[in-house]
Amino acid sequence: MLKKLLFTFGVLSFLGNVANAQCTPDPVFADSSFGVWPDTVENLPCAFADNSGGYSTVINLKTLADTALVVSGQTVSAAVQKFRIFSVTGLPTGFSYTPNAVEWVNGGTDPNFTSVQGCVLYLHHKLVCKL
Repeated sequence: MLKKLLFTFGVLSFLGNVANAQCTPDPVFADSSFGVWPDTVENLPCAFADNSGGYSTVINLKTLADTALVVSGQTVSAAVQKFRIFSVTGLPTGFSYTPNAVEWVNGGTDPNFTSVQGCVLYLHHKLVCKL
């Protein structure tokens, strides 16, 4: 009975930590233009298991405030009001991700939106890299 109780407590503690896990945007990117750090060329950083035996890393982002699109051969400027991640493909088995917001709403008003910062926490319950 004691083993079952300890196991149940352990599982609930783990789930509570995962549910409460959230990232904070790194202020080092505050003055940057639109981007994602680390970028897709760098990939996720190598990390070692923490005391709970898991892996986590933060992807920082700065939203895009405007862009140019080519429509029927014509270049059109478009203001971007908000930014949202609908899905992430190509994550290794066992990884999950948690954005610090459901969507990042740019500051300012149309057509002069300003970028905002955000981040996404990537979690895995096992060690990712070994020496």
